[in-house]
Amino acid sequence: MSDFERYSLLKHHFTPKDDPNFVWPYSTRASKGKFEKHYLTAEHLARCRYLVYSPTAAGCFCLPCALFGPCSNTGGVGGQPLKKLVTEPLTTYSHLFGDCGYLSTHERNKYHINAISRADDFLKNYESNTDIAKK
Repeated sequence: MSDFERYSLLKHHFTPKDDPNFVWPYSTRASKGKFEKHYLTAEHLARCRYLVYSPTAAGCFCLPCALFGPCSNTGGVGGQPLKKLVTEPLTTYSHLFGDCGYLSTHERNKYHINAISRADDFLKNYESNTDIAKK
């Protein structure tokens, strides 16, 4: 992927607020014999600036991790394979936050913290037209 493509994705990715016909996705979960709908909301995207929704994949990705995550297909404790939010879309919207929440857990991963830093550095260098190789 070229630097221009990475920059374009970081700065101009799809946002639901730009599409007046966007229907917020939801997942269902059985609880006490009933099915509950759990929606992805604008608040989720605002709270987690790294989180983007992909209409093509019909789910969410951590954009910095997808673009600047580990070079291998593993990350985290014990070399677990990278999946939800990185190589596969997150499509389950219950239990996103809290001690065991999916997004809360993702935010604590070292590869996520590193990817956020790499994305920030990339944007700074790209926007200032700095060539890392020359530096």
